[in-house]
Amino acid sequence: MTFPIYQGKTGCDHRRPISTVIRVTITHTGLLASAKEFADRALTAYVEDDAAVILAHAATSLEHLAKAVLCSRSPVLLMDIQRGKLDSLVQLAGFPEMARKAQDGPYTISGSQAVDRVGTLFPGIKVPQEITKLTAIRNMTLHVGQHQKDDIRDLLAAYLRLANELFGEMKVPDSERWGKHTDLVESLISKSLDEIERRVAQRIAQVKYKLDSWLSKIPEEMRQSVLDRQQAMATPEVHELQDWVAAKCPVCGQGEALYVGDLIFNPDIHIDAHGRHDVDGGMYELFVERFTCGACGFEAIGAEELAAADLEIVLDVPIEEDYGFIDEDPGTVD
Repeated sequence: MTFPIYQGKTGCDHRRPISTVIRVTITHTGLLASAKEFADRALTAYVEDDAAVILAHAATSLEHLAKAVLCSRSPVLLMDIQRGKLDSLVQLAGFPEMARKAQDGPYTISGSQAVDRVGTLFPGIKVPQEITKLTAIRNMTLHVGQHQKDDIRDLLAAYLRLANELFGEMKVPDSERWGKHTDLVESLISKSLDEIERRVAQRIAQVKYKLDSWLSKIPEEMRQSVLDRQQAMATPEVHELQDWVAAKCPVCGQGEALYVGDLIFNPDIHIDAHGRHDVDGGMYELFVERFTCGACGFEAIGAEELAAADLEIVLDVPIEEDYGFIDEDPGTVD
């Protein structure tokens, strides 16, 4: 909806357009686009550990998203009833020519009021209690510094869950909501993941985001060679008492990531009828302690994180395989 503002040398007068017309536009598509932009800023800040702006951007996104839902039904639902501005009413209703002071533009409700109004008018949308804190940060009545990293994550997750409901109300497809942050959002809002699984999923999403951002600045035909070079330059360190096996990284796809751990040889022992023991081959088993990739920087430490990343915990290494013992390793430390 567009609201004309007439300006002339002697001031503003809606009855006598003189020279210049300024238009103030409020549409649900514009509000939706703005909400997505601030959502991207919030999630980018989360990936980059910029705690000072994560929640402020998320709260702004939520305000615009809630207003987009209201505006999609009728712009009149954005009116600030408390102020009772007749000019706001006629402009939001689509009759800007009836406003006495069109140059003021329409007064709309605040972000917290928009969220409350959505909760009242759309009973199927449940507003989490955490949203009160989020809007308080937006209104600068609650300081971000009062929250620890886990608190910020919980508040961000509450915003993301509510935002998904608001997107759903406007029939926005899943694929058009979070863009390049989709994997990160899923890991943040999932209720089926335990703490370790959530931490690893977020780490993978963050590594992917940073890697994609870096590679986007490099010509496509050069990306693989740049990754290979990065892998060679950033070879993970391995302690001299540890063994390793090269593997493909599940995040960046490079084939020189490392499983690092302790190698145990399990011989195939045959016992004949006389009770004599005979060793006939066998199998190495690497009991993995960590997985690390020099190309993208992803790392999983311990059995629980390895399992959460769907990586091997015990790796079978056939005896005939050309195994990379510590003497051949990419970089050892004492």
